[in-house]
Amino acid sequence: MIMNRDTGNRIERLPAFIPAILIMVMIFLFSAQPADDSDTVSGMAGYRIFSAANEVFGLGLDPSELLAITAKYQHPIRKTAHFTEYMLLGISVLFGILVNFPGLAAQRIKAGGISLLITALYAASDEIHQLFVPGRAGMISDCFIDSLGALFGIAVFLLIMKGNDHGQTAR
Repeated sequence: MIMNRDTGNRIERLPAFIPAILIMVMIFLFSAQPADDSDTVSGMAGYRIFSAANEVFGLGLDPSELLAITAKYQHPIRKTAHFTEYMLLGISVLFGILVNFPGLAAQRIKAGGISLLITALYAASDEIHQLFVPGRAGMISDCFIDSLGALFGIAVFLLIMKGNDHGQTAR
């Protein structure tokens, strides 16, 4: 089989999707955790965050106070994690699209829209997946938060690209 030059270049560009795939796998694995395990993991993450803040800012909180603060803020921490992981996914999908479909580089808004659509569909599929995990529930609100995270990441990425374009033309 003879591989033309364009096909070869496209195959060489496919690794640009590896970050997006790795993030999707990570999200899937987090979502596959039963509710009790997921609560424990996010609780430990929150405790570590507040413990670090306690040390850095010298707040003088004892372990029981740190546990109480962690419990109080566990929900916002989980939602922030949703937003952040999908922000990174949106950026990674957009990067893969721009590398693999150079024609879309001139149509960045379209590339951003495609990236957002892919990421939002993945968020919806993730919430459906959670319906089958013990103690978990698929939530439309999480899908909305995930999509907002993706939109934010994609918008920032596109703004940075636009800023780089202006910097290059000024030279």
